[in-house]
Amino acid sequence: VPAGKCWGLYRMVDPCVFWIKAGLLKVGSYTQEGQVDLRYLVRGASMVGEMAVLGKASQEDFAVAITECEICEIDIFTLSNLFRKSPELQVWMMELMRQRLGLLEKRLQSVLFKPSRERVLVFLQDFLLDFGELEGDFIKVPNYLSHTDIAQFTSTSRQTVNRVLNQLRKKEILDYNKEIIWIKESNMGLLFDQLDAD
Repeated sequence: VPAGKCWGLYRMVDPCVFWIKAGLLKVGSYTQEGQVDLRYLVRGASMVGEMAVLGKASQEDFAVAITECEICEIDIFTLSNLFRKSPELQVWMMELMRQRLGLLEKRLQSVLFKPSRERVLVFLQDFLLDFGELEGDFIKVPNYLSHTDIAQFTSTSRQTVNRVLNQLRKKEILDYNKEIIWIKESNMGLLFDQLDAD
C-alpha cells in the first residue's frame, strides 16, 4: 500500500481484518458532522479493523498509510479457524483490544479533564518515546504527522499545536522541520516540566 492511501475498514460483504506486516498508519473515524477523528497510530506486526471480529465494525472507520505498508487482508472465517488452532492468537487479540480500548479511554479522560496545551504536550511525549530513536544525545523521530494530524489526535486546534511547538522551540527544548522532530535526551525532563508551566 503506498504512503497516503486511505481505505475504509468496514466490509458489509466478507468482513475482514487487516494484518500490518510492515509500515506505519493512522486509524480514525468520521464524526456525524463529517469531521476527522484520529484515534491512534499503528506500525508493523499489528492489526486494524479488529472490531469486525465482534461484528462491530463501523462504516465511518478508516486507515491511512503514513509510510509504504505491507498489508494482508484476513477474512473473518479464516481468522476464526486460526483462533481455533491457536489459543495464543486469541489471547493476543484480546490483549490488542484491551490496549485499544485503553487508549480510547485515556484520550476521553484527557479531553474531559486536561486543557488543550497539556493534551498536545502529552501526545508529543508519547510520540517521541514510542516512535523516536536515540542517535547520540538526541531522540529523533521522522515528522510523520502534520500539525492538523496532531490537532485531530488531541482534539485541539491546529493553532494550539503551532503555539505549543513554537514555545518548545523558543525555549530550545525541542526542534523540528518538515522531515524530523528531535530533542536532546536530557531535555525530555524539561518537556515533562512544561505540563506544570503556565
